[in-house]
Amino acid sequence: MTDQKDVPSRFTYESDGLTLAYSVVGDGPQPIVFVHGATATGEFEWGALAAALGPKYRGILPDIRGHGRSEFARTPHTGEAVCTDLHQLRSH
Repeated sequence: MTDQKDVPSRFTYESDGLTLAYSVVGDGPQPIVFVHGATATGEFEWGALAAALGPKYRGILPDIRGHGRSEFARTPHTGEAVCTDLHQLRSH
């Protein structure tokens, strides 16, 4: 039997003309945003930890632009662009 609290819910949002993806693990009142490294995805790198934090937390696991389920931009991939994306996610 699968424990449903550990199954990520998947969503998208728009930033800089791209459709970007994120997952949510848990439904607690305290959000935590987990940002993955250069060659991963949010769920791959942080999914198990987000699930292990228990019912107090809501893990938000974005796939940064060009990774996982997020679209790739042909413009240079910069830290500033990723920060803009994450700010957009926060206001979503």
